[in-house]
Amino acid sequence: MIYQQEHAPEATAISGFAERFLRQGEAIGEARGEAKGEARLLRQLLTKRFGEPSESIHQRLETADAETLALWFERALEAPTLEDIFCD
Repeated sequence: MIYQQEHAPEATAISGFAERFLRQGEAIGEARGEAKGEARLLRQLLTKRFGEPSESIHQRLETADAETLALWFERALEAPTLEDIFCD
């Protein structure tokens, strides 16, 4: 309390930085959670259409970003083979 009174500008700056840092961390956590959910749904779709995916495909799903997962999901809806989904 005394520090905040004597160093109000610094305390305000630190508080603002901490809040921005927290929001950034929350956004990163949300993005990771969304990607995990998308990977799970894509894995279910692949299993339904083509059987259990290989370990290498499981790893690709786990490490892909949300944009890539969305692309693969779109391809998986109509692709005749797994290779056509992961052709990039």
